Amino acid sequence: WSPEGGAENAPSPRGVGQMGRRKARAPGAAGLRLLAACCWGWFAPSRGAAPYSLKESYVGPDFFSKFAFWSSAETPDPTHGAVEYLDEAEALARGMIQAAEGEVFMSVDTREFLLLGQGRGSVRIQSRNAYNAGLFVLRLSHAPVGCGVWPAFWMYGEDAGHLWPTWGEFDIIEGVHMQEHTRTTLHTGRSCSQEALVQGYDFAGKWEAGSNKTFANICDIDAVGQYEKQGCSQRGPLGSFGAPLNKNGGGTYAAEWDPVSGHIRTWFWPPGEEPADLKPGSGVAPFPDGWDLPFSHFKLDPSTCPPQHFRNMRIVFNIELCGDYGNGSWAWACPDLAKTMTCSEYVASYPEDFVKAHWTISALDVYEQDLPLPAGLGQRIMVNFQGAQPRATLVGHPGMRIAAILLLGLVAAAGAASALWFEYRRQRNEPYIPDGLRGHAGLGAVEACIRHVAAWTAARPPSALPQQEHRFLNER
Repeated sequence: WSPEGGAENAPSPRGVGQMGRRKARAPGAAGLRLLAACCWGWFAPSRGAAPYSLKESYVGPDFFSKFAFWSSAETPDPTHGAVEYLDEAEALARGMIQAAEGEVFMSVDTREFLLLGQGRGSVRIQSRNAYNAGLFVLRLSHAPVGCGVWPAFWMYGEDAGHLWPTWGEFDIIEGVHMQEHTRTTLHTGRSCSQEALVQGYDFAGKWEAGSNKTFANICDIDAVGQYEKQGCSQRGPLGSFGAPLNKNGGGTYAAEWDPVSGHIRTWFWPPGEEPADLKPGSGVAPFPDGWDLPFSHFKLDPSTCPPQHFRNMRIVFNIELCGDYGNGSWAWACPDLAKTMTCSEYVASYPEDFVKAHWTISALDVYEQDLPLPAGLGQRIMVNFQGAQPRATLVGHPGMRIAAILLLGLVAAAGAASALWFEYRRQRNEPYIPDGLRGHAGLGAVEACIRHVAAWTAARPPSALPQQEHRFLNER
């Protein structure tokens, strides 16, 4: 499917003719496809298989005790910025971090004039807890902004035996200089493709471009046609980053990492526009499937991007200055400054210009699913072929789910046996129902139904199918 939603390389229309003793297309294959499409809703990975409950609410006076500080004195900056990441004691002494009930503040140093080559004091922290799934909700009133500033709220996994990007990276909020859109990105090793996802259909944002390709939709950091270590990257809505975000009072981000259902999705809402189940004090468990289309959506699938790419990831906040990304975009992002100085020279000489390079957050909540069920258990997909998206409803009682699955198994087996029988009769140029059984009213109705379905499928080419039905059948 092309980004415009049209079918490419569609098969030619099927022939029309008498059913019976001629060589015609039997409905068996089409019937099996429809049956598979119906059964998919029961057995395929499904969303929202278990409810979310709050596991960790980070913001409070003890916020920084739940994080480890990255210190440049111990470990060099991996993205080569004009920063000196400080330990907790030094950052606190300089007034660069504060934590209180309902608000956390993190900033860069805004006082010191530096010699070229010195790094400006900054903060990088990562959670002591590691995660393998969850719903991560961040509410903020201000994010770092300004020429030379490269902040991020992200997750990654790494230890001595699994160096980056073995356990993956998920950038939830990221931008540089004066950008006004956040970028949400995955970084992995080999074998993680998102080429099947269509912007405007699977997610509301847009693909970022590669160095030599239209869409940066391969998450492998060494992907051909993409910038070095770019990963697969999608752009958020206007106002999800930068000066417009701060002018509007910030907003709420929700990032869902669900390897069982097979996706990583991200949403953004301006203040007051978040879903009712995310409003402060709602007392309602979040239900992402009931929200609007995410601005970012990545698929975790064993055949295209196995979920095992992402493991043991920790939450990270940092404020980088210049660095690989900032230096590379300096000339076009801040052209007036770039005429007279480098990014690093600017950072060293103008501390007062970085007063807006700070995070102010009011909530960071982590939700996890309770009692996870096997993927797809007890869910039935009710497809509205004229609608924009399939919708799912739960079969209420666990016993009903099991009974429904058993019933569906019997139906699937009967359907498969019927399809084989009809194909056998077709190959022998015999009627679908033997003459000796034609008197049975039920079997006569079955044959009439088969004839109607066969005539309908023969008379309508795939391009004549409603788009949602055509896409649904092809995907399944």
